[in-house]
Amino acid sequence: MSIFAFGTYKVTSVDQNHISALKLALENGALMSTLSGSGSTFFNLAYKDDAYSIYNVLRDNFKDFTIKILQFDNVGVKVYN
Repeated sequence: MSIFAFGTYKVTSVDQNHISALKLALENGALMSTLSGSGSTFFNLAYKDDAYSIYNVLRDNFKDFTIKILQFDNVGVKVYN
């Protein structure tokens, strides 16, 4: 699975634009979509095969957003002596 996240500005209230972004992600293969943190980032979870189609749809519809595809870190923190 991939993590798919985007956003560039501080959200002070959820408006129709934000709802549209969530719906578009879900309609194009996201397993889940949510507003992350204090509202500056949307977080979408998707299978790797769906990540690029979601990326393209969001990029085409929200030109003022920064959109990134990120991978899960399945290892976590390692401590070496």
